Amino acid sequence: MPRVSPMAAAWLRLCALLWTFTLPSTHARTPEINTTITCLLSTDCILPCRFRPAGEPLITWYKQGVTIYNSTAVVPYECSLLLHWRSDFAFKWSDDVRGGNPWQGGRLGHNTCSSNRTSLFKEQLATGNASLLLRSCTLRDRGRYTCRINNTLGEQQSTVILRVEAPVRFVTVEMAPSPVRQLKCTSRDIYPAPRLQWSMEPALPLQALRPSTRMVAERSGLYSVQSTLGILENLSGRTYICTVIGSYGTQISRASLSERDVTGIEGQALSIPCLAPMDLQNFTLSWAFMMSGQPTVFLNFSSRTGEVANNWADRVRLDPAQAQSGDGSLKLQNSQEMKGTYTCIFSTDHSKHQVYIHLRTSGAEAGQSHARLWIIVVVVIALLLLGAMILLYTKKKGVFHSWSRMSDLAEARMEMNTVETDANS
Repeated sequence: MPRVSPMAAAWLRLCALLWTFTLPSTHARTPEINTTITCLLSTDCILPCRFRPAGEPLITWYKQGVTIYNSTAVVPYECSLLLHWRSDFAFKWSDDVRGGNPWQGGRLGHNTCSSNRTSLFKEQLATGNASLLLRSCTLRDRGRYTCRINNTLGEQQSTVILRVEAPVRFVTVEMAPSPVRQLKCTSRDIYPAPRLQWSMEPALPLQALRPSTRMVAERSGLYSVQSTLGILENLSGRTYICTVIGSYGTQISRASLSERDVTGIEGQALSIPCLAPMDLQNFTLSWAFMMSGQPTVFLNFSSRTGEVANNWADRVRLDPAQAQSGDGSLKLQNSQEMKGTYTCIFSTDHSKHQVYIHLRTSGAEAGQSHARLWIIVVVVIALLLLGAMILLYTKKKGVFHSWSRMSDLAEARMEMNTVETDANS
């Protein structure tokens, strides 16, 4: 047997040690990976879980320590949680947002456990994807989930923190009926509790208007928010904006309201202005007329399609090209027949801009008097301009005449000097 040198033996021992460390251990455990995701209420949600594939894996999902999925046995999600909570009498179920009480007469309701809301993407297990599909998320699904994988490489584990959000889907701003001068901003069915704030254009300290906000938690677990704001006596020219922001910052919705007065002349055509906020995209425009205190919509426009639906085509007209660019001004054929209060509303998925327009008309005599007044003003201005031009012309002519006379005198003096010179010679 050949003799191995001490140096070679040392190298062999080192290589063997390194090879031992590179071997997979059947008891190895990968570090835990934490992920936080947010899913929308009543939608399907995917809880991510990746692992190193090797052989046939045993996959188990837990929520708060309770098994909700096991690859070797079917564990209906709701039943596993209910049985666990009922065993220690530590949980009392209130009505879920989807309705129904699972404790029907002291036993589990049939409908609650009849369907399995969890499943894996089995065709992707070979690639190391053990993500869990959770169908129709409810507020009860919030919490800490653990994905545990056991295979020939050992145990692998990751944790997912699931947040369920009911986003802010709409905000409305309404004007309280007279004599109360208040605006009311409302939004409902939100989770978690949102934030509400007021602003104005042009800017004005809102502390002087004393906004009052109230948050209410409904039985479903969702929140409703309502805020009132005192307004100035003269609302014309000001825009009040109410913004509702979700707690996770993923959803922001706003609504605004402004008011203006427009005066037209009886029997004449008139344009009622209404402009969208800057950079508004994919909006709908609607015009309504107030009848007995209720708005009656007579015109709709969609910026997506460019189509106009006009029920008052014989009385009003909207330019689709201008409306597409955010100018929703309405042209009336006869202001006398159309006086009253109009509402112009620009709406998107997360905003609503509303303008109240009070159209008043003045008589033909008043219109004629205004026309006569303008004629008088124009005539006076024209006369003043004419007088100024005449005065300027006269001054210029006088200067020219003086210059011409001085020139003649100079020539006469030169002639006299010439004559005297000739006489002396």
